[in-house]
Amino acid sequence: MKKQNDNYFRLGLFVLAGIGILIALTLVFGAGKFNKKTAIIETYVTGSVTGLEVGAPARYRGVKIGSVIEIDLSGNLYEYKKPIAERKQYVVIRIEVPLSKDLTGDIDEMVQKNLRARVKSAGITGVNYIDFDSSSEANNYTELSYDWEPKYPVVPSLPSQVDIVFAGINKALSATEDLDIAKVQENINILLTNLNTVVVGNGKDVRGINQSIRDLDQLIVQLNKVASNKDIDIITQQASSSAVALRQKLNSIEGDTQLSIEQIKQTSEQMNDLSRSLSRNPSAIVLGSPPAKIQLPEVTAP
Repeated sequence: MKKQNDNYFRLGLFVLAGIGILIALTLVFGAGKFNKKTAIIETYVTGSVTGLEVGAPARYRGVKIGSVIEIDLSGNLYEYKKPIAERKQYVVIRIEVPLSKDLTGDIDEMVQKNLRARVKSAGITGVNYIDFDSSSEANNYTELSYDWEPKYPVVPSLPSQVDIVFAGINKALSATEDLDIAKVQENINILLTNLNTVVVGNGKDVRGINQSIRDLDQLIVQLNKVASNKDIDIITQQASSSAVALRQKLNSIEGDTQLSIEQIKQTSEQMNDLSRSLSRNPSAIVLGSPPAKIQLPEVTAP
């Protein structure tokens, strides 16, 4: 009986030792996590968050900084006192991040520097995560409005890549619905008819491109015939000889003209001299040379 009690005692000590070791290992490996200070931030999205689960990673420029701790609707967290018709029903995503990370410095300042959150896909697995980054697209999207006091700091969100793709598809489909297909088909038929008229003509006043090309071919053939005619060379040589003779004649006329101009110039100068002479002595034109001056006798005083 005593031996059996000793076995139970040893078994109890072994179990207690195992529990003590487990507790010690938990304290050793979990001490850092228990002492680490964390902060919680939240973001609001309007699209689907299918594939995003609690525990999904949160990354800042691709580096893991925390994890998703809660996903719920704003109607359950903030708008439960409003009628359902008046609720915005945003998807509220709350993320826990360590205080030592840069993201938790000054959230408002980082938001002003275009810090945004976006739901992204991790690949073909369909698992999503939250990505934080300072995006140049921030100014292209209006921040979601809300009228409640957030429990945690809010980082505005951008549409997910899937939402952007589907929005583009919906926009294209809407634009297609607005088109008058019958009118477009009619305009295409008119365009094709006009193109056919331009190419082949209408058999009346419009000759068409094909006929114009044939006419151009005939013109080129005729020009080739004219260019190969020997009379053209003779006419060209005669025209060249005539041009040379005309040039020589013009040069001769130019020399004679300059000589005549020089003679006219000399005659004009002589006429000017004669005019000045007559203005000083008008009688010279009748009497010839001017008379000699009369010399009066000198009178001597008595």
